[in-house]
Amino acid sequence: MSRAAWPHLAATVAVVALAGSLPASAAIYGTDDRVQLYEESDEDWRTLGEQSIVMKLRAGWGICDGATVSPSMTLGEYQNLCEGEAFIDDPVLASCSATLVDSDLVVIARHCVLEDDECATASFVPGPRRASADELVMPGPEDIYACRRIVAQLDGVDIAFVQLDRPVEGMTPATLGPTPELDAPLGVVGFPTGTPMKVARACNVRGMNNAGLVQHDCDTFMGNSGSGVFDAERRLWGVHVNGPGGDYDDEGECSIAKLYTQDGQLPGIPSAPQFGAAAQISEVLPVLCDSGWPTPLCGTEAACGDGTCSGTETASTCADDCAAAVCGDGVCEVLTELECAEDCGHLVEVCGGDETTGGDGDTSGGADDTSTGGGSTDGGPTDGGASTTSAGDTSTGTAAGESSGGAGADGGTAGDDGCGCTASDHGGTAAAPMLALVALASRRRRRAGAR
Repeated sequence: MSRAAWPHLAATVAVVALAGSLPASAAIYGTDDRVQLYEESDEDWRTLGEQSIVMKLRAGWGICDGATVSPSMTLGEYQNLCEGEAFIDDPVLASCSATLVDSDLVVIARHCVLEDDECATASFVPGPRRASADELVMPGPEDIYACRRIVAQLDGVDIAFVQLDRPVEGMTPATLGPTPELDAPLGVVGFPTGTPMKVARACNVRGMNNAGLVQHDCDTFMGNSGSGVFDAERRLWGVHVNGPGGDYDDEGECSIAKLYTQDGQLPGIPSAPQFGAAAQISEVLPVLCDSGWPTPLCGTEAACGDGTCSGTETASTCADDCAAAVCGDGVCEVLTELECAEDCGHLVEVCGGDETTGGDGDTSGGADDTSTGGGSTDGGPTDGGASTTSAGDTSTGTAAGESSGGAGADGGTAGDDGCGCTASDHGGTAAAPMLALVALASRRRRRAGAR
């Protein structure tokens, strides 16, 4: 298929809701080709994952006594998976996936940040990933970035460019490329069902639907909403936005991943092909550029004094463009105003300390409470409860220690480390138990040429 055959949607700026946007969902095509990042055979793809892929946090993340806390439910618990299902022991951490495209810009599915107040409580981190079967690389508090604003979106296209509260340290933006031809090889990097980063690249362009979305047969799930879709040269051209639906099927008393043939049909049931779909970044990029936003994506560079706080600029490096953090402005500037409950209350956890730490059996929430909440509206997993566990070993970034009880009515937990954490009443999920996880010491090492 020639490039001329790919229709180009009209470029009209939208400030209204995207009609028909739904959480992305898909399944396995043929065989499950998803791999943990450390299992990816191509070093360049591994580097792409480490340097450019960002995760939108599932509700329940926060900062407690200088440590990062996160939801602790495993994929097996969350989906009631049958024994032997892939990634059954992975934690469910993400609500959506995103890709860094400039020092302070990510591109994501618009339905992940659609509502005005969604940006105000959205947070992002460099993508959690497994460095080995037993080693999980997790972000520290300094790795959490808030959504400052949506800087470009387009009516009818499920893509948004989002500015973060500050430039991302130690990462390199992805390179953009053109939409590939029919049958061209692809790769998707993101967080299927909210689990740590996976690469799926045994897939191809399968066509285009009547909504202008590029169809593909990459193995994707809820949580892959917003995932970057790359060509064989690892150039970013699309954002995964939806699929045929129904990630998992009941198999008696447990669930298994939904399976399609590589041609997009349910095995043994002839039907019209059903594929995943990606929106084209080339449709929304002109909106960003026409706005005058200074970015290499549009052939310009941020410059102090240009009137826009962007790129690597901060209040300390360019006071002319970047105002200092102001409590109450609706933006959580993570490194400077965590004490501002009005802006950062959804992120900072109330840490009771020793005085609120319960003794043996002094809890009112059971450690076995793993019930899930309501349905997700942002393309990621729904938020559910899980047992509260203390991280006894924080040197490797993996969870350790034993659960000592659930969340008590007084907001404390019966943990051995004296940090009783519950979500703040402001914009948080007050009943969501947490698991303390700390980043690998090497996670934030700056790399040469990261800008």
